Amino acid sequence: MSDPETAVNTALQKIGEAITEFITIDVTGGNVSLTELECQENQVIKVIASATLRTITVPQMKRVLVFYNTSANPVSIVLGTTTLTLDANASDICYLDGTANGLYGLTSGGGSGGGISDAPADGSTYGRKDNTWTNVASGGGGISDAPADGSTYARKDNAWIGITSGGGGGGSWDFNPPSASDFDNTIYHGSARLLLLADDTDAGLLCDAGVLNGDGNNRGALKPVNGSADFDIIAKCIAWMPDYNYLSYGLALYRTSGSYSVFFGFGTTNSGNSVLVQKWNTAGSSFSSNELSMFSENARWFRIRFTQSTGVIRFFVSMDGKNWSQVHTDTASNLLGGAPTHCGPCMNTNNGSYSNLNFKMSVPYYSG
Repeated sequence: MSDPETAVNTALQKIGEAITEFITIDVTGGNVSLTELECQENQVIKVIASATLRTITVPQMKRVLVFYNTSANPVSIVLGTTTLTLDANASDICYLDGTANGLYGLTSGGGSGGGISDAPADGSTYGRKDNTWTNVASGGGGISDAPADGSTYARKDNAWIGITSGGGGGGSWDFNPPSASDFDNTIYHGSARLLLLADDTDAGLLCDAGVLNGDGNNRGALKPVNGSADFDIIAKCIAWMPDYNYLSYGLALYRTSGSYSVFFGFGTTNSGNSVLVQKWNTAGSSFSSNELSMFSENARWFRIRFTQSTGVIRFFVSMDGKNWSQVHTDTASNLLGGAPTHCGPCMNTNNGSYSNLNFKMSVPYYSG
């Protein structure tokens, strides 16, 4: 039997070891469960060689332990249903309160020398989110750069949104041009000449009827519309026209299986400048015309609304794109023989006496 002094010295030695000694845990081979004795005899738990995320389970006891993860991967410290994640090259002081799930992380520190472990050294940009490092794209302060496709973009709802479409730049409310590639210029043209289309950054969609020498009639560029549902098409059309009668520009409606098409726009007639709705046969050789309203200057905004349930088509004009006047209403059955299938910009030259006439139009806004 040892004497009391030896016993006390041994106890003090064990106490000293319990608050100064460390044990090295190699988790190369898999997860590890610490024993109560290992935790009693060692204050510091050094983790090495974690090739992937590993788990270290601690026993139910009252104890303060310091975990030091020297490996390049995180480790999980588990007691019952409680899990603490220790980052790579980081440390944490943990308190076990003696209950089944009583595990608490009191502080953390490591790689960078502060309270948070350093971000991975892989050349990427990182930010902190939910107590962990998250890779964020570079290109200006943590936000990915806008697409490099020549278009103009703005940020909305955490995403890049294009603020122009088709051929144009700009960004004002009345500049939303379509792209020439949206249209088919071979469907509706009346004569053999096609309406030439081109995208322009400043003007929008450019429409060119070409140089005319007595070879008039309709020229249009069409895109499909859904005639089995309601639609509302708005276009801003700006045309350069010499002072001749029977030149007109605007929109065309077309029905693939029908015998007629409809022109709606602004034109010059024998009686003056008028808003027109003209019903053409598909050959472009004859038409019936409604001269709806006289204008002292060219109308620029045109709108066509189709209500599928009634088959009614309503036609509107505006000088500013905000204040609309309804100028005509008719049925799709009467005008086209059924619901429209296509719509698009159109130019009419219904006078065969032209010589070297150049007729052009721009469409800086189109929706629908």
